[in-house]
Amino acid sequence: LFPFLVIPTHVTAEDLRRDKPFLYMNISMIACPNAPHQRKIADAVQGYVAEHIIIKGEQSLDLLQGLLLNVTWFTTVSHFPRGAACSDTNPDMLRYETDARHVTRNTAQIDNFVHLLVAQSVSLGLNQIPTYQKNLNYPLTYIRETIHGDTHNPTRTLEERRAYLGCYYMTTMYVLGRF
Repeated sequence: LFPFLVIPTHVTAEDLRRDKPFLYMNISMIACPNAPHQRKIADAVQGYVAEHIIIKGEQSLDLLQGLLLNVTWFTTVSHFPRGAACSDTNPDMLRYETDARHVTRNTAQIDNFVHLLVAQSVSLGLNQIPTYQKNLNYPLTYIRETIHGDTHNPTRTLEERRAYLGCYYMTTMYVLGRF
């Protein structure tokens, strides 16, 4: 349901937890049907963001994908009207939507996460040609590559491209007020 994030079928939950802990934490939060527990995970997500992005200044695809999933979920869930599901036919769905909506952040918090999403994307250099991303010594790099004949042409992975496209889509839709 979310084409900007594809987890290969061979990746287990434990693999994901080990390799991409922030993404795993966000998936756990979204999938949790228990409102009090979901709220605790949402608080842990905010703590993780504060520690790893704000304090330590970390940049990674894990953080970008986790933020992307987080922003997408909160912007879509915040627009579900209470009781949107038909309570007569599926009372569990009504309970889940009400519980999920209970964790929804205020607009300022979502705005902050959107800005962090864009900052991660730019910090990772996903908006630039891979060869010269964030390279302050561009002339020296160019000379070295010319002398050594290093003409490799790195390309973005499909995972990076999807994340960047998702970031672009979500921020554009958010700014236009489509969510």
